[in-house]
Amino acid sequence: MFSRLFSRATEKHYLVADVESGSIGIAIVSVPPKGIVRIEAAGRTPMQLDDASSEQALSSAVQALPTLTTQVMSAYQERQGAKAIQPREGYFLLHAPWVRAYGARVEGNL
Repeated sequence: MFSRLFSRATEKHYLVADVESGSIGIAIVSVPPKGIVRIEAAGRTPMQLDDASSEQALSSAVQALPTLTTQVMSAYQERQGAKAIQPREGYFLLHAPWVRAYGARVEGNL
């Protein structure tokens, strides 16, 4: 599925963030021009939802992202060593109950 969406002449690396109702996940995904997509490194952390409003819970999720991203990037660079390729694009997946349906493209430096 992803190989078709992201087909390029060379292998690309993407940062994918996934926020669900109870946890936050980050992954470095490697997409070759042909073949199988690989998860190079990944991490997930639970969200603290005890008696928190939706805004507070989402705020805690956003605050947890930099720490989790640093952990996953460190694990990726440790495993890959000099071969580690910096992801140039990122995708942020936000699941219910935070959204009903919405899509947007954001460009910038990772």
